[in-house]
Amino acid sequence: MKSNEKPQKVIIFDDNKISNFYPLTLNRSTSDLRCGILKLRQRINAYFQNKNQSLITLIPLENLYKIKHPSWQINRVANVDTLFC
Repeated sequence: MKSNEKPQKVIIFDDNKISNFYPLTLNRSTSDLRCGILKLRQRINAYFQNKNQSLITLIPLENLYKIKHPSWQINRVANVDTLFC
């Protein structure tokens, strides 16, 4: 991917640093934490003009997000040019 190209897919993920944000992240992804008026995932998706929500999160949060956001791709990685944020 060239520096001026937009990725085909943007996947937001939680890593092992999620515990640094406890207790806020006991029932939500770090991407759902607010930074000002917007959530972090909203800022990332707006910047990359990403319409399809994709999230890689901890297993305990997976079912919660599948129920809460059925149209999102949770813990799945597509085989296309992907940017992980």
